[in-house]
Amino acid sequence: MNDKAWTDRDVVDAMATYLGTLREWSGADALEVLADLLGRVRPHPGGDDATFRREFPELTGRDLPAAWDQGERTEAEEDEEEAGDFQVQGLYSEAVGWEAVTWEENLEDARTTLREYRENAANYPHRIADAAGNPIEEENL
Repeated sequence: MNDKAWTDRDVVDAMATYLGTLREWSGADALEVLADLLGRVRPHPGGDDATFRREFPELTGRDLPAAWDQGERTEAEEDEEEAGDFQVQGLYSEAVGWEAVTWEENLEDARTTLREYRENAANYPHRIADAAGNPIEEENL
């Protein structure tokens, strides 16, 4: 689109076009594109959650559904969540690269999930990575 301001309809049309023309949906990458499109007419959903919870109702006049409001997380909760996380990643497209398919709280659970993915989706490679996405070598598993 050109430089004019985007409307809700422009964003919905762009989202429909994007999803309707993808050969394969790539999970995290697709969500990032959709969040960027939404961010053109609403508070960006991938930004600070406290800011989003404040700005969305102000902009739209609608409250967030209570079931979606998990309250603000403390810094300790964020640190705890990030500290023990392990990703199980899959390589579904060379063009996209490795992407997280699920997260586990500890390495033992990540190993179990990795075995399940390797059994149930054997035509794609899978691996474990740390919370930052750095792969963990097989011999260290």
